[in-house]
Amino acid sequence: MIARYCRLVRRCGKKKTIVAVGRSLLVTIWHLLCDPEARFKDLGADHYDCHVKTPAERRSHVRELEALG
Repeated sequence: MIARYCRLVRRCGKKKTIVAVGRSLLVTIWHLLCDPEARFKDLGADHYDCHVKTPAERRSHVRELEALG
């Protein structure tokens, strides 16, 4: 959740980010409590950083930089 907080706080501000992260936690807890079969699996703090940087995203950034000159 710390990584999520750090990603969101840059664009949303502290108060909105705290509410967003809190809501994420509550939704996760609710799903775990409502479904006895559900199990929580922590993906790790660097999951987002390792899996979101796709080649398409890189190409998009390169195109944006080329458009700037």
